[in-house]
Amino acid sequence: MKAIEHEADRCLHETIGDLHRTFVTPLDRNEISTICKRLDDIIDLVEGAAMRTFHYEIRATRAPLLALLTVLEKQVVALREGLAVLHDMRHPEPLRECIVKVHTLENEADDILRPTIGSLFRDEQDPRMILKWKEIYEHVEKATDRCEDVADHIENILLEYS
Repeated sequence: MKAIEHEADRCLHETIGDLHRTFVTPLDRNEISTICKRLDDIIDLVEGAAMRTFHYEIRATRAPLLALLTVLEKQVVALREGLAVLHDMRHPEPLRECIVKVHTLENEADDILRPTIGSLFRDEQDPRMILKWKEIYEHVEKATDRCEDVADHIENILLEYS
């Protein structure tokens, strides 16, 4: 996971460097930069959750974590599809579908996280495990929030160019 995070950082810095050197960009320079930074945030948060899982010596996963990761994966797939067609503003429907899907999935992540944290505090006896799992769950859920931020920026671009 660390290698993936480092590669994402390298891509971010390269893209930002390209933005500084490019006089005319196909989209608003600030939107490109912000989307890239939010995508990097997603990877940072996933890497943070993975590192916590490792350092906290979590040996078995729990169903809510798998559910959150499944939602996150669906969001990332939707964003990949949306970003792949971002260059074609004449056909905005796939972008709108991406935006709606990512927002819907983020709400799903919230619906998973809230009762999970509640049951964690209600059912878990070991306070250390409560803290460990709460941090891991929240990191993954924050990654779903960053996906929603990317979708919001795609929507801003769509509004600007429509």
